[in-house]
Amino acid sequence: MSGENGGPAESLLVALNIRRNSAKVLIYMACHGEATSDDLESALGIGQPSVSAAIKDLDGLGWLTTEQMRSDTKGRPKHKYRLSKAFEAIADEIERMARNRISEIEDGLKHLRLA
Repeated sequence: MSGENGGPAESLLVALNIRRNSAKVLIYMACHGEATSDDLESALGIGQPSVSAAIKDLDGLGWLTTEQMRSDTKGRPKHKYRLSKAFEAIADEIERMARNRISEIEDGLKHLRLA
């Protein structure tokens, strides 16, 4: 993983139909281990609604866990996010997704040549 500034890792994730902000959050989490929404907003330069959508996407893939943080103040509860498993296991899932996508493209090319 090459830092949180995107690059080839972000491009790969986007090519696999993972939203760009979700890819950014995943890359950040892989590099930093845990974060709050505020951390993600400031580090990635994306707004709270985009962070929430990315968290929902990654949680839906089973890649994040959410922990409610204790607070002495009133208002909305704060959450801390972590990867739900070792990044190597997530990388294995991403590799499987990429290989499946490659197979789909190859099958499409075969059908195109037969047309």
